[in-house]
Amino acid sequence: MSTIELVAICTTNNNIKARRLDTGEKVVWRGSNYPGLIVEGEIFEVEPEREWFFNKAHFISGKIVSSRIDIVALELEPLPVNCFDRRRRKFEMEQVIPGALEDEMDDPITDAVDLKNRGQIDEAWKLLNNVVKQDIRCIDAHVHMGNFTFGDGQGEYWVKSALKHYTVGVELGNYFLGPGFTGKLPWGLIDNRPYLRALHGQCLCYWALNDFEAAADIARLLLILNKNDNQGVRFILPDIEKRVPYQQYHDFN
Repeated sequence: MSTIELVAICTTNNNIKARRLDTGEKVVWRGSNYPGLIVEGEIFEVEPEREWFFNKAHFISGKIVSSRIDIVALELEPLPVNCFDRRRRKFEMEQVIPGALEDEMDDPITDAVDLKNRGQIDEAWKLLNNVVKQDIRCIDAHVHMGNFTFGDGQGEYWVKSALKHYTVGVELGNYFLGPGFTGKLPWGLIDNRPYLRALHGQCLCYWALNDFEAAADIARLLLILNKNDNQGVRFILPDIEKRVPYQQYHDFN
């Protein structure tokens, strides 16, 4: 049986709103073997068992046989990266936040964080989902999905899920920066922050999963990209290198 590849746009329970990678057609995957670890921006391969239409929506059921994060395959238009200081090799990324107004302080990301802080998790998640549905290139939305999922780093299932959200954000940033990027991304240039946050979240997830080498590599990269270290990576890197378990560090601090 031939398989089809779908790009996850919005994951909810046993449904995944997606688009076909080959045709771009919008579909809804529905199945019983939903692994719970497919995240927005991820490509998943399905063996179709049944297809039907309901209220003009195209549904597909079938077994998920594989998944991968492959931003290049999505053929997105890269967001610009602008040189801020050519001599010092400082760059600023551009970010996109659908629904944000230039003249307003609020945007869907900050609104989602406010809702989450008030305990309205479902409403916060819907806002982030809506941002991603409008433009999957919004790194900050993927980062906050990771933040909401990671919590305090307890529970391997939730950490692995958060890691995927952060990884989508990181791979989007890598795609925009292009191969072999060797510049600096100062925290003070605010549109660099989503990518730096995605890397930081990835680092914490690898640490929580006891992949100390991967966590240390990302921490060192962050110190290269942003030498002022506004995220405090220099304070955690020694513990990562000493292979101190994340939970022990978290409980102590």
